[in-house]
Amino acid sequence: MHDINRMMLAMMMSTALHFEDLQSLRLFTWYTDSGFSGEDLVSDLFGFYRAIRPGFYTGQVKPVSYESALRRWDYYGVIGSFKNRGFKPIIFPDPDEPCVKHEPYIAELPMFMRWLYPWDDFTSGIVNVFTENGTAFGYTGIR
Repeated sequence: MHDINRMMLAMMMSTALHFEDLQSLRLFTWYTDSGFSGEDLVSDLFGFYRAIRPGFYTGQVKPVSYESALRRWDYYGVIGSFKNRGFKPIIFPDPDEPCVKHEPYIAELPMFMRWLYPWDDFTSGIVNVFTENGTAFGYTGIR
């Protein structure tokens, strides 16, 4: 099951990157700046982990209050203007905190979003791609 979850994670990450790439094309920029918006890929990854291991994660992600979120929005602006091409979150420090640098930064993921790594072992013979575009896969499950 672990290998299959790793394969699904690799497919989700690849698909998410391609989708965000499509949204970034000039074709759509007249309508939205959503491609690679600061939260997109991290949100996709969070949804993946919640789907394969359902649970209540609020205590581990530490969401801020509504008022604090509005303060950040007012200070930093629209999150779509902060592009993130990776699967690590961008943290926006509270502008009311006097002892921190008020600049967004990339942070580490919580542990529950790091226990699984995308499949990358294509030389073992466990997974075989049958078509050139990668749409059909074979899985032997033999280690």
